[in-house]
Amino acid sequence: MPDLQYCPVFKSGLAFNPAAGLHPAAAGAMDALRGECDVETVVQLVLNGYGLAAAVQTRDALQLCAISNLLDYDVRFAGRYLARLCLLHPYVQPQRGRTGAALSRFALLRRAENRLIIESPLVGARVELDAGCVSPLGLFCSASPEDPLIRLLGETGFLESPNENEPPGEYWEFHDLLFHNASRHGPGRPVGATWRFQGRVAPPPAVKDPMSTLAQPLVRPEAPHDTAGFQGVLERRRSRRDPGPVPITLSQLGEFLHRAVGIRQRIAGDPQELLLRPYPSGGAIHELEFYVAVHQCDGLEPGFYHYHAGEHALYRLPAAEAQVKQMIAMALTSWGGAYPAPNLFLTIAARLPRLAWKYQSMAYRIVLLNAGAALQTMYLVATDMGLAPCAVGNGDPALFQAITGIDPMEETSVAEFALSSASAVELRSTL
Repeated sequence: MPDLQYCPVFKSGLAFNPAAGLHPAAAGAMDALRGECDVETVVQLVLNGYGLAAAVQTRDALQLCAISNLLDYDVRFAGRYLARLCLLHPYVQPQRGRTGAALSRFALLRRAENRLIIESPLVGARVELDAGCVSPLGLFCSASPEDPLIRLLGETGFLESPNENEPPGEYWEFHDLLFHNASRHGPGRPVGATWRFQGRVAPPPAVKDPMSTLAQPLVRPEAPHDTAGFQGVLERRRSRRDPGPVPITLSQLGEFLHRAVGIRQRIAGDPQELLLRPYPSGGAIHELEFYVAVHQCDGLEPGFYHYHAGEHALYRLPAAEAQVKQMIAMALTSWGGAYPAPNLFLTIAARLPRLAWKYQSMAYRIVLLNAGAALQTMYLVATDMGLAPCAVGNGDPALFQAITGIDPMEETSVAEFALSSASAVELRSTL
């Protein structure tokens, strides 16, 4: 039986930009990519017509475009178009002969205009089918491994794998992993302040209208006289992005971590060990872990560290300098490039299996509730200490995985937080 053909085509809106000195035949072959021939055929055609040098340059150009995630692939079988494979990550490649007994429990089918989209949070790609050319019920019920579409789903990773039904993958439910994947930073999808409704729909009002005519006025308390007390700290809490002229110190970082997220007590619970920490956590399970990317800290070398709350100690991880800078740059991206790099960039990661061991259908929701409680606690402690705190809108779980080497099904990043010393202007504005 013939193999599936993965025929490169430039992503929508993109085109080839030839480099100076590129062989005209190679440039012409790249300009002519229409999803009609696979890579080997494109290279062979250039080789037959123009020789080895042009063929080598064509292959190099195709590889460079693939690495830069500029290409999608029209999938053909026996010369017939089947589907389009849209890659979200440049390192995702089909594996010939890979298959499975059934569709992955994380796969989903949805409609987009006149296309059917097959997606999975475990696959860094999606398959697009023409809605009028395939019966989705027949596709998902087919048991024949020889069906070309089933072969495509197998080679691209949409069929069931043993790992997804064993720990730690077994702990993740469909809706949890889907929401986590779709709402975090990653290529191939817009995430963040896109202002997609601006100019089309008026924004909802900041304060909604009264819901009835029966109002009961309430007494407003006087403003607190003690700005150092709890209410004073709560009123002064602001997101502050400008670091002060002198970096935060290791002593300040240690105090901050202990006060905000340190472990107060370990409880030998039955059937699960529990913890007490300054912020609340569903079931006192406390699945969150805290990591620090250091840009500037007096007494601590730049790098990436895990905070071991049980020992109240930082453990340095073997992260490359470029990875640490890339991690810190997430704050700059979130802030639109309008502020300097923070002294510290904290990543909150979740060991979801600790929660999913007890809770079903709500584990990831509890993770996000706990992360929000931790962020507010971090804000208040930083404010009380006279530091500059600011939650960061998004982070990159793939970068976190690359730095730590942790299986994302075991532990993955869910929230981010920047921390710096406060500038004199910011300190005066809180008084």
